[in-house]
Formats: sequence, structure tokens, C-alpha cells
Amino acid sequence: MDDYVELANNTNFGFDASFSIEIWMKPDSMGEGYHTIAQKGEEWQLKIFATPVFYVFEFGINNNSIFSSLQLDTDLVIGEWIHLVGVIDQTTGSENTIIYVNGIAGSSKSASAITSSSSKVKIGELFKGEIDEFRVWSTAQTLSQIRENKHLTSSVGDANITTYLPFNEGTGILANDLFGGNDGTLTNMNTTDAWINSSAPVGNGLSISKTETEGIVDFTGTGISANYTSHSSASVVVSRINGAPNQNPNLFDNQYWIMERYGSGDFDADLSYTVEDILTEEDAQIPKQIKLYKREENSYSYWDYSKYANSVDVANKTVEFQHISNDGQFALCRRYLPDDYVGNTLFFDGIDDHSDFGNSSILDIENNLTIEAWIKADELNENRRILCKGDNYFFEWDDEFESISGKGIQLKLPALNTGWWEFQYDMNYNQWYHIAFTYAASGELKAFVNGYNVRTESFQGDISSNTNHLILASNESESPFLGQVDELRIWNKVRSQQEIRANMCSTLSGLEQGLIGYWQFNEFQGDSLPDLVGGNDGQLNNMSNSNWESSTAPLPFISAQDGNWNDNDTWLTGQNYPDSAWLKVQIENMLTLDSQKEVASVSIMSSGALNCNPTAQLTVSDSLINNAGIAGLILNSDANNTASLISNTWNISAHVETYISAGQWHLVSPPVSSATVNDFYFPASTTSWLKRWDEVLDDWVYISDLYTSLSIGQGYATWFANEKSDETIDYTGKLKSGDVNLTLDYSGPDRGFNFIGNLYPSSLDWDIGSWIKDQTTGIAYIWDHGNYISRNSIGEGSLTDGIIPAGQGFFVQANSGSS
Repeated sequence: MDDYVELANNTNFGFDASFSIEIWMKPDSMGEGYHTIAQKGEEWQLKIFATPVFYVFEFGINNNSIFSSLQLDTDLVIGEWIHLVGVIDQTTGSENTIIYVNGIAGSSKSASAITSSSSKVKIGELFKGEIDEFRVWSTAQTLSQIRENKHLTSSVGDANITTYLPFNEGTGILANDLFGGNDGTLTNMNTTDAWINSSAPVGNGLSISKTETEGIVDFTGTGISANYTSHSSASVVVSRINGAPNQNPNLFDNQYWIMERYGSGDFDADLSYTVEDILTEEDAQIPKQIKLYKREENSYSYWDYSKYANSVDVANKTVEFQHISNDGQFALCRRYLPDDYVGNTLFFDGIDDHSDFGNSSILDIENNLTIEAWIKADELNENRRILCKGDNYFFEWDDEFESISGKGIQLKLPALNTGWWEFQYDMNYNQWYHIAFTYAASGELKAFVNGYNVRTESFQGDISSNTNHLILASNESESPFLGQVDELRIWNKVRSQQEIRANMCSTLSGLEQGLIGYWQFNEFQGDSLPDLVGGNDGQLNNMSNSNWESSTAPLPFISAQDGNWNDNDTWLTGQNYPDSAWLKVQIENMLTLDSQKEVASVSIMSSGALNCNPTAQLTVSDSLINNAGIAGLILNSDANNTASLISNTWNISAHVETYISAGQWHLVSPPVSSATVNDFYFPASTTSWLKRWDEVLDDWVYISDLYTSLSIGQGYATWFANEKSDETIDYTGKLKSGDVNLTLDYSGPDRGFNFIGNLYPSSLDWDIGSWIKDQTTGIAYIWDHGNYISRNSIGEGSLTDGIIPAGQGFFVQANSGSS
């Protein structure tokens, strides 16, 4: 519009000889056409010519009769900090006019003597946006000087500066010139609104230029040394800024670095940072807790986690990060590694307890957002505020849904016109629930409860940004939350349902891509709730040490007493029993399972045991751990059923039973490698026989030595005399999992029958495609009460559905010697 900063005409500007004009600018918006950033009448002008798809930056003299220009795409301009330098070199024989944009030279034009006038210097006229760090130099700054001075402020006494306006006043109508006394006057400006905190990436510090080369390159004085393992011989400028950036993730020494490469090609280097902050022996032992954060060279937004340290040298105060392959702004922080256990939680009293996380812009995400947490609500009987930032209500307890019957979570995002958007999942009091929502740039809003995608709807636009603080259990305009909260996480990406499920029942490493805020709630005292990733610690208000409580949030589900898996009382308070395929389970007591269950992981602790009744079918998709030994996992069998276990984990210790009815032959196969003939010997009650099939003899061979080992994957025939009782074989040992290769014998035509067995503690499906049946007939034969039933490779035959039971021996026929 018509607001600008005006500097009176003064001969000490030095515009009648060589000079340079330097400025930082961040445009908000621009219509098509010219926009003036700074000018002195017709003597010189810094301008932007805007089009819908690109912007042309120009520095011209004598009414723009001579000008240098450089073009940038639209997405590199609006809302971004841009560094501009216009240079006039009047040195005889080197007359030159040139503009530099972010350290990149524009077109070079000849220079002529400037026609002086009485015009005043105006900054920001016909420009909408922010301007900072205006400098006038009495020399033609070189490319190297421009790049090295780009991110540095000036101090009184610096050479060749005639005017310097850092715009640090914060109030009043004057912008003070720290050098030549050419103060600027704010014209047509509301001084209350005009002064704002700068986010430009500048500060007091030191810069140095080097060229990439193989081996160690020391950027002297900056505290950075680079060991290049590959490079492109680019020019590199490193600036160390002695002060906090606009977004401060709790830096070492309150300093950060900017590394800028000028040139094409890639590089890879190990970077060593020297810090004055105290490094500890714990840092040296656990270097991963020193982390490197990064953002783009001119960025003012949030920092992204980049790498954890590979080594820490306490004596030399250095931290090394390996395989850095991008330039930008870098910051070092100590982030203690998250605990790998659930730990504690905070109880909010529903009156005035709350946590204030501040108003860092890192928490002000407009799209591509995921927020998740575990909550356990007391009996509320009214709506309660859980998490909000201004009028963006991310989580609120709705005690009576309008869209469906029930109660639970709702949100409200005014810029999207969501209204009160209910998750439509009925939730109980005094029970832990994992809640999450995602919002994508495409406009898709998704709600999740306990890993289920409970609602999806599309909206237009972005979530509105604001300067309000992020508050947990806010008491503004609504009653605050009454209950417990744990494991609050904020991501600057849309997490998929699979990703949400994968991590909801476990703690995080803190190194996950896109994780910008992580509060574990594992303190036991104090008034701070640490953010282990972003440094946005929560300030606890109206709370005491008594608010810290031991958490029972299911990270993972943990047994609390002996009992049945499907009994809620068996598990820690508020967990209820685990009943979804993505949940993680820890067994610390004697548990019984008698139903079908699928979970992601099971850990049986040394004090625990899982007794699977014959009707039980347990599938563990990720990891199965048994720290209790053979007694910790029992798979039972009876006349009607045998417990089933499907797992990808090898060598799990277990008891595995196989029920044998008397008076008939049974074809069996041991599921453990430690089985012997003695497992089939019951001298007090039963007469039994055991034999194997010999492919060469084409006949059965009886086994009488009780100490003979039974081969896993091998089939055996057994008979218990009918005048005796039925028996249950109890195998003890380590279970197998995964792929197994069996070599088949073939002694000639009409032979090749091999008696093998199902070596897994679960049924096998002969019809699925993962079998490799090379050089066989592709038929499985199973003995069934006096007859053989079969299944061929295309799903035909009398063996129902191609299912081979656990512990079952069966025949296959090889038709060559390489089966």
C-alpha cells in the first residue's frame, strides 16, 4: 500500500561511486507487475516483477535504464526469506551492475555514473511483507563477501558500511541507523502492528568459505570440520550464528550453523561440530542422545530431525555425525532417548490442571498432520477439553454424541468448517483408548480409535494457523479434561492406519521421520513435561508431584494376575483384554487361552506362562519371546482339538502335545528337534509301537531304541494297544518357524514315497502357492482312520481344503533324484 521507511537524502551514502545495497525480504503476496523493495528515486531501485508462474528480481540505475535481473519460481518466493544485494562497481575498467539473489549472481550489466538527485531512500514502498537488515556498503561487494556476510549482522566499527538498519527497535516511528546516523522514519505505518519479531536467519557470528575436496576440510573458527568421502568441488560457506534461531529446539550453546553449497552435484561427508556446552561421559557412552536437526538455508519454520551422533569426544568437545549429504541450517540438541517402557502418566483434575506447550510455529501445522495420544477418562458427565490451540480443538470429550448413540472424542477445526466432528466410536469411562486423527493436504480428515479408522470425510482448505499456545486440558470456555493422558505425539506427516497401528502399543525411539513432538509423561516430579523431540516442553500449571501416577496405558498390554486371556480383570486396570491383530502383549502371570487370537507380539516374562487349551489358535505376526523357558508356553491337545500357534519366530521353547487314541495307527511328526522314541513310551499304562518308512526298502522299519532321536520334518507311525488307554504325547523343546527345505529320496520307478511331517505347531495348507514341489507328483497322502486321503497340486482330492493338521505325518512321492 503506502507504508514505507524513509531515509533523508545524505551525501555520506556514497552513491556517486561504487556501492552495494543489501536487504532481507519476505513477501506475503504480490499481484502481477512491479513491486519496489527499496529505491532512491531514479538513482537506483531494487524491484520485483511478478507473474503467475515466476518472479524477476531487478537492480537498476538511472531510472532502470541499466539493470541486472534474476528469475525465481513462485514457490521459492512467497512466504520465504530472500537475501538481495544490488552492486554497482564504478572501478575504471570494471564498471558493472549486478544483482545477487540468495548468493546467486544475476545478469551482469555495464555501469554508468549515477545521476544524483535529492530523492530520499524509501524501503518497502509498494511492497507487502517483511523487511530486515538493510545495509549500504561504500564498496562493490564481491561474490565471496556477499555469501559470507549473508547471515551475519554488523557491529559498529565494521568496515565500509555507511548505513545499517537492523530494525530491532520494536516500538516507535524511528528505525535507527547504527552507523551513519541516517535513521529511517516509519511513514503511514501503525507502529503497534509494524514491529514484529524477526524470523530472518541472521545473527552475530562468523563465516568462512572453502571448496569441497577429498578428506578433511576445516571451516576454521566456525566449529565445523567436514571429512568428505565424495564431493563435487562445490564452493561451501559455513556460518556459525551465536544466538538462538526464531524456532529454538533447546540448542547447545544457544548457537546454530548454516552450511550453503554453491555448485551442482552431490556430496557425502562426516561433520564434526565443536561445542562449548558441557558434554558428559553419558553422551560419549550414548551418542544417540545428541541429535542433529535441520531446516533449509533461509527457513524460519520448524526444525526436522536429521541424524543422531555417531561419536562424542568429551575432552575435545566435539560431536560427529556421519554421512551428511544435504546443506542447510543445522542445530545440535541433547534429547535424552525415550524410555522403552510405559512409565508414568499425568492425572488432570478437571478443575484447573493443565499443561502449556507454548506457541512455537512448529506446532502450527496447516495440513499433513497427525496427532495421537492415549487417554483414560474418569466419569465426566459433560463435555471436556483435552487438546487445543486457540480455536483449533484437536481432541475434546463429547459426553453425548449427536450423530450416533454414545460418547467419546470430537474435534473442531473452524477453517475447515468441520463443526463439531464426532469420531463416532462409543467409549467407556475408566478405560484406556488410543485416539488419533490425520489431515492431509488433499482435504481428507480421518479419525482413529484403538487403530480402527472410525470416520473419514473430505474438507476444503487448510487448518488455520494461530499464535495461541497449545494447551493440554485447557479450561478456557469449557471444562478441562478429568482423567489420565499418556504418550502424546505430533507428526508433520499423514500417518497411515498401518503406521498408527504399528506404534500405538509401544514407545518410540524419537528418531522417526516426521515426528516433531513427543511427550512420554515419564517424569515423577516437577512442573515440566519434556518434549523429547521438538523441545516444546509443557509447563504444568496448578499441578503438584501427586499428579504424576504410574501408567497402565497398554504399551504393551500387560497381565496383572493369573486368569483367562479374555477376562478384563486379567490385565492392568483400564486396559481390557487385547483382541486386535496389531496389539502387543506382555505376559507376567499364568494365563489360559481357549479361543482364536491374533496379535502383533507376545512376550512371556520369566514369571509368566501361556497355557493354550486345545481350542486355542494363536497367531503372532511380529515377534514371540518366551523368557520362562519350556514351562512358559504350552500347547495342549485332546481327542477333538490341538492348540495351534503361528509365529515367525524360530527356536521358541515350548511344551507341545499330540493326542493319540488307542487301537489304531497314527501318522505323526514331532514339532521339536529334541524329540526321542522315549516320548512315545508309557510303561505303566500302554503298549506302543513306533516305526518309520524306508523309501529304498519300500517298507516300514520298527524303532525300538528309546534313545533314538526323531528327526524334525520326518513322519512316523505309532500304535497304542487298544486294550490300554489313550495317551497324549508331550514334546518339549524349541519350535521351528519359517521356510524349511526337505530332500526327498528316489530309488527308482514306482518308488520315491517319502514319509515327511508337518513340523510346525499349526496346520499347513497344501493349496497355497508358497510350496515348492519340484520333481514330485505334487500329491500329499494322509492316513485317516484306515484309509489314505489325498490332495493334489491343483486343489483336488479327498483331503478337505488341503489342510494338514499340526503334528501330522504324510507321504509325498518324488519322481526324480533331485527332489
